[in-house]
Amino acid sequence: MYKVANVKVSIKTSQLFLDTVYKNLLEKNLKCIQHNNFLVLKSDFTYIIFKTNKQGENHINITKIPSVDQIPKAIELIQNLTDCFVITQTIDNIIATTNLKRKLSLVNISLAKKFPKIKYNNEKFPGLFVKFDIGTAIIFHSGKIVIVGCKSVKDIECVLNLIIVNI
Repeated sequence: MYKVANVKVSIKTSQLFLDTVYKNLLEKNLKCIQHNNFLVLKSDFTYIIFKTNKQGENHINITKIPSVDQIPKAIELIQNLTDCFVITQTIDNIIATTNLKRKLSLVNISLAKKFPKIKYNNEKFPGLFVKFDIGTAIIFHSGKIVIVGCKSVKDIECVLNLIIVNI
């Protein structure tokens, strides 16, 4: 009924030295870009490795994860590439898409006031935003829906069910 398009995960790791990590990644012929305070590594997934904080930990954002099932693989890959130890991991955002396969009147949905937090301005953006505490649905007149900001698959399913029941 829906497809997960992208998962973003944050991890805290044991201390990494960006210069050393950068050199090691280049030696492995990996596409890596060095910035002042972070590295960007593009492989199967995209990693942004931030410099060490005052607690001696590094923060790494991982994106382009195609499904929740792939999170362990993404984390294992960065551990193998950097020799780090993962202290914590958090799912920050799951993006999912679906298509109701029917045209929708966004004006009518907006006027029905079935959702407490709704935003629609066709002059600025062609989608209707419906905000929930667990995520946001962006509904298009074509019947396509993009769900963003969820932290779990269960949240996606809940947002989608609330949308379908109320339109």
